[in-house]
Amino acid sequence: MRLWQACLMGLALVASPARADFLSWGVETVNDPFSGGQKVQASYSSSMRSGVFIICDTSASGMEVRVLAGWEYTADIEGMEPKGRFAVDGKIVGEAEGRTGAFGQNIAGASFTLDQPTARLLAAAMAKATSQIAVQDGISDRPQLLKPRGSTKAGQALSACLGKQGAAHEDAQEAGQVVTPPTVGDASENAKRYARFMALASAVEEKCKDYRMIPDAKRDNHLAPTEAQAAAALLGGEKTSAKAEVNGVSCAAGAALTARFTNLPYDAVWKAR
Repeated sequence: MRLWQACLMGLALVASPARADFLSWGVETVNDPFSGGQKVQASYSSSMRSGVFIICDTSASGMEVRVLAGWEYTADIEGMEPKGRFAVDGKIVGEAEGRTGAFGQNIAGASFTLDQPTARLLAAAMAKATSQIAVQDGISDRPQLLKPRGSTKAGQALSACLGKQGAAHEDAQEAGQVVTPPTVGDASENAKRYARFMALASAVEEKCKDYRMIPDAKRDNHLAPTEAQAAAALLGGEKTSAKAEVNGVSCAAGAALTARFTNLPYDAVWKAR
């Protein structure tokens, strides 16, 4: 009992104010006066020094995942850009580039920002998990294998939060308030991803006459209105670099690269003549 209490206290102190349940998922919802949104924090404590925290804010886009590796932070991982991978019941549901850092009492960890599509897939999968939720932080020699206990409630809460993102913009429009369109510098990761996807796809179609993108793949229903505007503003600038990148590889490699910027399977993006 004392060990269990120590685990909860230690992990809560080093990473997040949310309740860190030991070997099960806990979830907490609070109103954030600084962002103006509602924040949902799901947490899982594997030990006193390791665990996973997932944070969603209705005023933002997507989710943040913080993974505490459990060992002491050292200078050799400073500046690393680890790739995080997430799997539920043995099926990979997403990945994201991240950054390393020290949490609390110098505990090594990594933080990943998930765009809307990836975040939605992870949250929905968590809500239906039956055997295991696995997280690979890109800095440890093995993934964290988490039990699904409590994940249904946590996944549902995260999904509800994601569903409210972008609603503030729409509510303001309905109220007749003036909403300033986003600038390129303010573009979300989701908008940047979609602009990159469309720029690469255009470059592949221009170079490779045997490759044509499936029309439905061009529609992204996960973009909020402000994100769609930002993606359109970014697209022109992305086309030059995308064309150079595609011209330097084979058609097959260019098509595969394009598919990395969407959650659709490859055969739902491209059709060959």
